[in-house]
Amino acid sequence: MSSHYINIPSQYRSFSFVDQANETTPTLALLAHGAVPSGAIKYETTVTYVSIVDGQTYALGIGFIGSPTLTIWNINDPISPILVGTYSYAAGGAYNASVGVVNGVQYAFVGYNSGSKVDIIKLTNPAAPVSVRQFVISGSPGSIYGVSFLNGYLYCGTQSAGLVVLDVGGGTGSPSSPIQTYTQGSPYKSFGVVAVGSNVYTTYYSTASPFTIRNIISWTTGGPSGSPSVPALLQSLQVTTAGEALGLGVYGNTAFVTTATTGAYNINLVDVTNPSAMTNLSHINSTNAFGSAFYAVATGTTLYVPSGGNATYGGAIDAYSIINRSTPVHLAQAKTGVASSAFGGIALANGYIYCADYGLSTGTAGTFDVFNQI
Repeated sequence: MSSHYINIPSQYRSFSFVDQANETTPTLALLAHGAVPSGAIKYETTVTYVSIVDGQTYALGIGFIGSPTLTIWNINDPISPILVGTYSYAAGGAYNASVGVVNGVQYAFVGYNSGSKVDIIKLTNPAAPVSVRQFVISGSPGSIYGVSFLNGYLYCGTQSAGLVVLDVGGGTGSPSSPIQTYTQGSPYKSFGVVAVGSNVYTTYYSTASPFTIRNIISWTTGGPSGSPSVPALLQSLQVTTAGEALGLGVYGNTAFVTTATTGAYNINLVDVTNPSAMTNLSHINSTNAFGSAFYAVATGTTLYVPSGGNATYGGAIDAYSIINRSTPVHLAQAKTGVASSAFGGIALANGYIYCADYGLSTGTAGTFDVFNQI
């Protein structure tokens, strides 16, 4: 997402002090495990947003395999999601989405896993989402792994062309007529992408061991060197753990970089206080394996890490205290109890965690899961 990045509005950020001397284990639990509307759909990730039309809170379930591509859930009652709408696109599944407003209209920007394509979908009526443009990025960058909307521009992490920028309303472009303003180009491979403030962050990775490229890259969109349409590269920093540098989240002055390789699955904490001088802080070794969609999401002093595929209990959410970013402390874990079921990306809203549950690789479809935050 989101991942890649989920920009949580300030009204939904909860801040609480975690007393690490208190031996009481916080309660983290699965509250809902809802079926998707199709036996074929496999969720990759989820994104939460507040509708500018009715003020209700919604979650998008993004389908990687099967149809529909999007399911839209009303989560105003946080633990009783109601499916209100779907959007289907037959020519490929999706990796991630980002929600943004252009000229008073709210859209979902969806990156596809084939065809170098971004789908721009109007969310004015959640029960009847409408595509206004299926835009093919030039240069054939392959899968659009991550998307992040900010101020009328869409920043895309792509399979073979790194960072790609689309003007979808920040300049002379629009949601129905995007303009491609920047392409990093080959040989860059970027999965995660986050646009926040006057900076963009991407991951850059190699796909074969020993994974000599497993970097986070910082960019600027302001000042004399960069602009929203053509960001300028500031720094490329190699993270400490081996594997492909995939998912990426940014919260405050910390970036969370997922690395994954067989037998080693980690979240790297990187200080981005100065985007031109990023530094490695620490890393968390996940209790389970995870795949391409996994990224950690933080709020307040707590980091939530999804993982999946455990042969006994399937998916899990682990919570860590990041009061001291150099020494994260494990607080609690919640499990689905569905053996071998894998998770996708998570999103936070109103004190709850919403999880795109991929389901089993074969057999059962994915589910839309809800956990409480602690």
